[in-house]
Amino acid sequence: MIRGLCRILEARGWHVRLALGGCEALEMAIQQVPEVILMDIVMPGMNGIEACREIRRICHGVPVIFMTGFSVLEPRAREVEASAFLSKPIDLGKFFGVLESLLRVGKRP
Repeated sequence: MIRGLCRILEARGWHVRLALGGCEALEMAIQQVPEVILMDIVMPGMNGIEACREIRRICHGVPVIFMTGFSVLEPRAREVEASAFLSKPIDLGKFFGVLESLLRVGKRP
């Protein structure tokens, strides 16, 4: 699913960097602060909640969109101030609406 979403974003002109786990996502965010972060909650190693907490500490103001098949985890995502929460399977129309809205208004929790 994530690779397909990456291809769609790249086809629309986005520069995409893919991390396969929370630790890798954190390292990538430290090396180059992204414009937006799309993150699953359930990942190998450091989970998305932990990774988001660390990324928030280092990369202030970067919008984080959580995507997960486990909607019961939404309250935990809100605890770390996720900018948005999308349930899988991802509705592309909703996804791009959220993405464009966050980038347009520069929402910085």
